[in-house]
Amino acid sequence: MTRWESGHSLVSARARSAAALTFSAAPLSAQSFNLDFGEPTATPASTYGAAGLPGYWNGIRADLSGTTSLKDLTGATSIVTFWQSGAAGAIASNDASVSGDDALLMNDGIITYTYGVDSCFYFNNLQPGTYELITYAWRPDYPTEQAKTFVDNTVGVEITGGAWPGAQVHGVTYALHTVTVDASGFMGPHSGLASGADPVVGAVCNGMQLRRLGEFTSSCFGDGSGAACPCGNSGSPGHGCENSSSTGGALLVASGTPSLSADTMFMTCSGERPTAFSIFLQGSSAVSPVNYGDGLRCVAGTLKRLYLRNAVAGVVSAPQGADPSVSARSAALGDPITAGRSARILRATRGTSATRCRRFGFRDVGESRPPPPSRSESAAASRTGSPIPRLRRARSTAAPSSSRSTRTATSARRCPSRRAAR
Repeated sequence: MTRWESGHSLVSARARSAAALTFSAAPLSAQSFNLDFGEPTATPASTYGAAGLPGYWNGIRADLSGTTSLKDLTGATSIVTFWQSGAAGAIASNDASVSGDDALLMNDGIITYTYGVDSCFYFNNLQPGTYELITYAWRPDYPTEQAKTFVDNTVGVEITGGAWPGAQVHGVTYALHTVTVDASGFMGPHSGLASGADPVVGAVCNGMQLRRLGEFTSSCFGDGSGAACPCGNSGSPGHGCENSSSTGGALLVASGTPSLSADTMFMTCSGERPTAFSIFLQGSSAVSPVNYGDGLRCVAGTLKRLYLRNAVAGVVSAPQGADPSVSARSAALGDPITAGRSARILRATRGTSATRCRRFGFRDVGESRPPPPSRSESAAASRTGSPIPRLRRARSTAAPSSSRSTRTATSARRCPSRRAAR
C-alpha cells in the first residue's frame, strides 16, 4: 500500500476555502456510520451523504430498548453497538419544505418534551481515536423550535433550528462535534430542548453521522484557527472559509483505501453553494496557506485536472460511476502516484455570487486573473494613455458571529450511566 497526501483549497472569487487532508493506508469505513432515527424502513439511499459521507443508513426505531449492531458505510456489520434512552417516542411528519432523501432523514425522528430529560445515545466498541459526529436536530413542521446537542466529556453545546435552508446547514439542521474516544470505546451524545424552546412542540433528533478521522488528518483550515480568510469570512470548525450561501464553509472528506493495488479512495465535498462547478486538482507541491480569491490555497506546483463536477444540493463527490480511481486517473494524466510518494489534491470551484469580497476571478486551473476592466476604465485609459488598473479594491465582509456556547458537557440528567449499556 502507498501513502499519499490530499490537500485542497476551494478557490474562486467568492469565498471558497477548505481544509487539507493527509491520507494514510488504513480504511475508515469500518468505523464510520450513518443513522436515521424514526421509521427504520424509510431510510435515505446509500448515495445520499447529507452533511457527511454517503453510505449505508442504519434505520433506528425510536422505541428501541435493546442494543443494535451497526452496519458501516459499506453495509457490513461491525462490532460497534448502539442504544438510546430518555426519548418520549417517535415522530413522523410530512414537512413540505424538504424532499427526497432530505425528507427521509428529516421528516421523522426521536422526540423529547421535557427540559432536562434529553434523548441519550450510547455508542460502544468504537476504536480509540478522534471522530467527527454530525447530529441532525431539526423539528419538522416547527423549524424555529430550537434543540441543544452535546457529547459527554467534549467541549461545546450547539443550538440548532430555523427554516429549512434548501440543504443541510451547520447550526440550522445539524450540530457538529469533534470527539475523542478513549480505550473504553464509548461515546455518549445527547439531544434535547434548548433554553426557551416550547416543551409542547418538543425537540427532535433526526439522525447521526459518525466518521473516524484518524486515517485522514486535516490541516489548512479556513476556520480562523490558522491563517485568516481573506475577507474575515471564517468557516465552521474544521471547514474552509465561509461562502456566500452561508453554509459554514465547505468540508472535504475521504474514505476508502489509498492503495495502488486496490485503490478505493473516494472524496466528498459538502457545504458548497448548491450547484457550484467544482474541479478536483492534483498538485506537485504543498505551500503554507495563502490568500486565493476569497479563500485559502495550500497546494501549488504543476496541477492536473482529475475530476470535474457540478455540485448537487451543495455536495460533490469523486470518483463515481465509470470514473477511474484516483491513482489510475493520475497515471493517465502523466503524473502517476508511485509507492511512497506524496501527492496533493485540491478542490477548486467557480463562484458567481457577489455577496463576499471580490479580489480576482478563478479563470483556469492554477491561474487567477483580475476582473476585466469596465467600459469607463477602458475609455479613461484610451484618452489618457494610463494603464488599466489590474486589481480592484476588495470589499470586506465581516465573519458572522456565533451564539454557540462552549463548555465541557456532562451526562444529561436522568440518563442512565454508560455502565448500564448492554
